[in-house]
Amino acid sequence: MKLRLSAVALLATSAASFAADLPSRSAPLPPPAPVAATGLPTLTRQAGLWNGFYAGGLVAWDFAARDPALSGPSGGTLTGAAAPGQAKGVEGFGGGLYAGYNMQFGAYVAGVEADAQMLLDPWSKSATSAFASSAAGATGSFDLSARAKRLGDASLRLRAGYALARDMLIYATGGLAVTQVEHEVALAGAITVPGDPDATYTLAGAKGLEDKIRLGWTIGAGLDYMFMPAWSLRAEYRYSSFGQSKANLTSACSTGCGESAGSVRFVDAVHTARLGVAYHFGGR
Repeated sequence: MKLRLSAVALLATSAASFAADLPSRSAPLPPPAPVAATGLPTLTRQAGLWNGFYAGGLVAWDFAARDPALSGPSGGTLTGAAAPGQAKGVEGFGGGLYAGYNMQFGAYVAGVEADAQMLLDPWSKSATSAFASSAAGATGSFDLSARAKRLGDASLRLRAGYALARDMLIYATGGLAVTQVEHEVALAGAITVPGDPDATYTLAGAKGLEDKIRLGWTIGAGLDYMFMPAWSLRAEYRYSSFGQSKANLTSACSTGCGESAGSVRFVDAVHTARLGVAYHFGGR
């Protein structure tokens, strides 16, 4: 009997010890082991001066490079080049509006922006450029009188910037651009080409007009400065390219020109310097 009681007591003691070693269901789980840092930067959107929507006005100075090149008459041997420094470009002042949205991640800023501007004096002054034939031994020249009109332009762009200080942001930008350009040209003169069946090409009163809306691209860089709460100043440079346009010359080819008086091709590229001021609706 005593032996049985001793065995029961031993079993009870062993069971109690085993139960004490088991984890309790109510006990909290141990914390996870720490993960070693990888050294990669973490971009977390933060409150800042540049967050949110903004809108403002701008003034601009434009220089539109034209680089006119003559083809014809009849697309033959009279292809030439413009005399340097003449009828080359269009300068103008204008004004407009811009608006956009920024997201700030520490010192980095990303966003999207749209703008539109109109030129105050869209017509350039008429300028004359001399064209000579590329044929060997050719003499004489055509004088091209040309002026251009650009009403304005607009763009939709992405922006990426870095905050040099809390209130100063440098950025790069690029995207799509659109403009309306018009060229008005007149051509007169005479060129003699030795060995050409027509010998002398003479033009008097040949005129051309080209007016189109053109789609292109634009890139640039700038600086924004928050000069007072919610207000920023901007200085920006942009280069915009709209390809090439062509004004066909018609009528008044009196000698040796066949059915065509030729055409004048223009390169439509614009350099723009802008100053702006904007109000910021988000971030502080």
